[in-house]
Parts: sequence; C-alpha cells; structure tokens
Amino acid sequence: MPAEWVTWPARAGVVPPLADCYTPRPESGLGYARRLDPGETTVLINGDEAGTGGSGKTQLAVGLAYALWQGRAVDLLVWVTASSREAVLTAFAEAIGAVGAAAADEDPEAGAARFLAWLAETSRPWLVVLDDLADPADLDGLWPQGDSGRMVITSGLPAATLSAPDRRIVPVGALTRREALSYLSARFNNDPDQRLGALDLAEDLRCVPLGLAQATAVMTDRGLTCRDYRARFAERRQHVTPAGTDDNSSTVAVTWSLCIDRADQLTPAGLAWPALALASLLDPAGIPGPVFVSRAAWDYITGHRGTPAPAGQDQVRAAVHNLAHLGLVTIDPASTARTVQVHSLVQAAIRTYLSAAELDQVAKAAADALLEAWPAGDAEPLVSQAFRDGTARLRDYTGETLWTPEAHQVLFRAGQSLDNVKLTRLAIAYWQALGDTSSRILGTSHAHTFAARDNLAAAHEKAGRQADAIPLYERTLQEREWAAGAEHASTLAARGQVGHAYLMAGRLDDGITVFQRLIKDQERLLGPDHADTLTARGNLAYAYRTAGRIKDAIPLYKRTLDDRERVQSPDHPDTLTARGNLAYAYRTAGRIKDAIPLYKRTLDGDPPLQAHPRRPGARPGPRPPRHAHRARQPRLGLPLGAAAERGDPAVRAQPRGAGARPGTRPSGHAGRARQPRLRVPQRGPDRGCDSTVRARVRRL
Repeated sequence: MPAEWVTWPARAGVVPPLADCYTPRPESGLGYARRLDPGETTVLINGDEAGTGGSGKTQLAVGLAYALWQGRAVDLLVWVTASSREAVLTAFAEAIGAVGAAAADEDPEAGAARFLAWLAETSRPWLVVLDDLADPADLDGLWPQGDSGRMVITSGLPAATLSAPDRRIVPVGALTRREALSYLSARFNNDPDQRLGALDLAEDLRCVPLGLAQATAVMTDRGLTCRDYRARFAERRQHVTPAGTDDNSSTVAVTWSLCIDRADQLTPAGLAWPALALASLLDPAGIPGPVFVSRAAWDYITGHRGTPAPAGQDQVRAAVHNLAHLGLVTIDPASTARTVQVHSLVQAAIRTYLSAAELDQVAKAAADALLEAWPAGDAEPLVSQAFRDGTARLRDYTGETLWTPEAHQVLFRAGQSLDNVKLTRLAIAYWQALGDTSSRILGTSHAHTFAARDNLAAAHEKAGRQADAIPLYERTLQEREWAAGAEHASTLAARGQVGHAYLMAGRLDDGITVFQRLIKDQERLLGPDHADTLTARGNLAYAYRTAGRIKDAIPLYKRTLDDRERVQSPDHPDTLTARGNLAYAYRTAGRIKDAIPLYKRTLDGDPPLQAHPRRPGARPGPRPPRHAHRARQPRLGLPLGAAAERGDPAVRAQPRGAGARPGTRPSGHAGRARQPRLRVPQRGPDRGCDSTVRARVRRL
C-alpha cells in the first residue's frame, strides 16, 4: 500500500476483544497507564501470588491499547503475539505494510528491519504491544525504539529476565477486594439477589480475574446466587487436582471444572469436552476458526465418522459457542487467524485429565485438523503464523506423539510454510532440527529423515548457500544407493537433486555428467516418456546451453518439446514451458526466424516460463484461471443460525454416559482421521531468471 493511501490512525495485528464487564482496575492495574509516556516501555509480569498466570495481564494491555486508540493518543497500534522470533518478524513485516512503507517482494526479515527504522524516525505517536513474550532472545535486534512510541510487554517470565534501565516492571496479581466486588456488581446489575454473598465469593476465589469470569459465567447461565456458587465451589474443591501450586492454578482448577460440566450439558450434549480437549493442545493466543470446522476436527469432536459437512460443522460451532458462553474460550469473529482463544491455565488443567491414550488420540486429531485447514500457499502471513504457532504448541505439549509411528505430515507443512513466507534462516534451523529429531526417533535411513534433509538442502539453496546444500544432497544420494540400490526410484530422484544442485552452483561439467547418467538410467528403467525422464532431459539441455554448448542443447530442447506435445498435449503447461525454452535456445544461437514462431505460440498459451532447470520431481499443477480469487475460509465466529439454537435436534449429539469423568469419550468414538501420505515439499521451477515471453517478442 502506498504511503498516500494510508488512513490514519492505522492498526496492524489482531487485538483481542475486551472481556465482558471489563474494569480498568484503578487499584491493581491501569493506574500506571497515566504514566506511560512516549518513549517508555512497561512490562507486565505475574505477581507473586499469580504463579503461572490468570491475573489479567493481556486484558490490561488490551484495555490500554483501546484507551489510547479511542482517545486518538496514537496514530499506529501494533499488536504482536510474541510467542517466537518468527511471530515477531511476521508481525513487524505486516506492520510496515500498514504504514505504507513496504517494498515489493521483501522477505519478512527485511520488512521487519524497515519497520523498526520507520518507528525510530517517525514523528507519529505509536504503541507496540508484545503479548506473551516467551523469550527475550527472540527480540535480539528487534526491540522497537523511538521518541514517539510507547511499548507494552506481557510475559510469564520472571522480572530478572526482563529488567533493563529503560523498562518499568509492573507485577500484576489478583484484583483488590473492592475491584472484585465492583466486577461482580457489574455482572449482576440486573439481579441484586444474585449479588448476595459477593464479597465472600470473591475471597473464596482469591480475587483471581480468570476464576471470577468463569464463576460468573456459570452463575449467569444457571441463575445461581453467590451463595449457591460458593457451596458448589467448596464441594468441588475437594475432588480436583490443580495443574500448579499457586493461587491462580488452584482457583481455576475448580472454576473450569464447574464450567465444563455445564457446557457439556448444553445442546449438543457431550461435545464441549472433546472440543475443549482439542483446543487445549493448540496455541492459547488463538486458533484459526477453520481448524474447528475441518472434517478431522468434527470427526473427533462428534465421535461419528462420516457425519455430513453441514451437520458436523454446525455441531462443532454450537459446542465451541457453548464453551464461550461458559467462559472457557473467547471467540473473536473478526479474526480468521486467531478466532478461538483459550487461556493457558485452562489448557494446563485440561491436560491433567487426559490419559496417555486420550492424549495420543487428541493430538493426532489436532494435527490432522491443522493440516487439513492450512491454506495452500501461505498467502496471508498472519494466518500462516497462527497455524505454525498451533503446530509448535502441539509439538511442545505432546512430546514424541507426532512421531508415532512416523512423522506426522503437519511437521513438514510447518517447515514448508517457513519456506513459503521467505523466513529462510528460520527455515534452515527448523529443517535441521526436524532432521535431527527424525534421525534420533526413526533412524538415519528412514524416508522422513531423507525428506527433512532434502528440505534443509533446498532451504540452503534458497538462501544462496550452495556450498551447504550440495553435501546434504550428496549424502542422501550415497545413503539411498546403499539402502535401496542404484536403480531404485528414490535413488534416481536423489541423483537428479544432486545434478540440479550442481547446475545451480555453476558446476556445469559435474551437472552434465550426472544428468547424462541419469537420463540413461531413467530411459532404461522408467521409459523415455516418463515425466521424470522428460524433466531430466530438459535439465541436461539447460546445462548444455549454460555451458555454451548450444548445438548440443537445441536437439535436446526440441526432443523434449516433441515428447511433451505427444505425451501431455500441445497446451499443457509443461509443453508451453518446453516451447519457450526451445525458442530461447534458438534466439541464443542467433536463429531468430526459428524463435519467433515458437515465441508467438508460447505467448498464446501464457506459459509458466522455465529458464532455470526444474528440480526433479517438481511438477506444476493445473494453472488457475486468470484473476482467480482465493476461496474464502469458513469463519467459526459467524452467526450459527437456527440449527445452533439450544434444543434443536438437528445439532444434538449422543450424550456422554452418566457419571463419566472429564476425558471419557463416548462409546464408538472414531479414531483420528487417516493421515495423508507424506509428500516431500519440492521447489518448483524458477521462472524468474529471464524476462517474460511477451517482452522477448517485443524485443525481437
């Protein structure tokens, strides 16, 4: 977006919604906000009694952000879910676009650097919120600075790891008794009788904000008074095991269990628990809505394979809305990237109730759902980041579950996403770690270990580090020859990758030698018309032309074109590419009269031009129509319609058996959805090394 098109004030990132009956906490919270002047940084951490969270740090940051935004105190508001370095880079790269200073085809690291420079130089007032900072090292070289800016950080880390001379550390604990009483009064302002015993209830809940929110959700739904809820709270406390030893964990362990009991009774009965179990293994900062309405998710949540799409999706939507109604999740209908949020304390409490078998089942359902819902191409960086965050949390929470019996494909999809969004250095680190893990768990000769290494090599190539890529390809070739034999299909593919790497590194003679042998083997083993044989022949032609052996290149280009026209049809994208390559070879040889007719025919087909060699195995799929628009993802937060109303039999599921503890699945529950077959991500042809066909025709 050009700078002149920007409408100020501007926002970037997904700001969570404010909670119902939000209070600014003048005694324990936003009193400090009046002193948050430009150039200052405030860090919100857990108070001594807060332990692992639940004290409302994020809500305080949201309240401050909205107060400054609505008061027109800032021209730019940037909200960053700072769970990893890649998340920060992605958010900053998006923010530079929001202020109209982005550069075309810029990778996120360059965009983030440009954004930090803009913050340092601008006179416009800005606020950057880094929510849930996981590691200060993730901000090395990425700290926003500028005289016009304010920064707020929330984190569960101890003060010592975040202290600095220019940062104000603010411990956030429970509400004061007066604030808790004010909150309860606001929640029950229409029914004074419900407020009877409010102060005693606040003390029972230790004034924990999350506990108060969950308690009032149950009371509102059931019409309970504070005294009624106190009795239920005291009875339930004797039977639950907190996920932690701090006050907040102890309180939330009771309140969430009362919430889930009620949510599971609402129509569709019995589905709230599996929906919450699924959410407990994903990113607490936000789960994309399409994950919940994927077939893998609704098969798991409903326990019935083969449920028709509208019915299954409606049941899941109703179950998730029931969770929101009872205060167990938050739904942000305005966000596709982070539609459903669930507090990490609630997640931890849920996971204590999952047996090893149940954890395995939920984990694989969650992985299948992520993989199914993940948008192809990663066109929207914030959405892709949310999917990668969900995969990272799933991996953290489940240990080696996703490696049984072999690597789940979602692990490869996360790395491919890093490649797609041009986070090249982080992709290299990811593929290296994935390969090391695969070697340790599955063995050095497993197909997934080879796949991870090949992707690592491709990431090195993308970064221009050919010297690092080639030894990896050569190692894979050697190990495949040893394990499968020189004539196995996987060995032939590995040899093609080595040849391709040689060509990209400028080692033309080595590349020519490899492809000459490869073509002979493929013609003998696969046949002269096999797609891999045609690709190798085109790559050898490219090597000849690049090496100046144009007389050797032209016959190969011509044979490749003839074969593709015969095998794949004259209008196939691969045929159009082959025709363009032959035309370019003729032009290089000075045979302009032979080149022009081919260029014209190619121009009519608008081909995907391949001037560099194609990586073996990478084949373009059917081309989309011009100006095709991306299919819109289903939005979980949209109104559910009549089918979602409580009591409608259209969304009623089988109830859980009486007395079943949390974590018990209905009988006959379907297992995880079938895992898709592993497809090793391959880099497609590089079509940008020369000008377009249209421009070539004009020059001729």
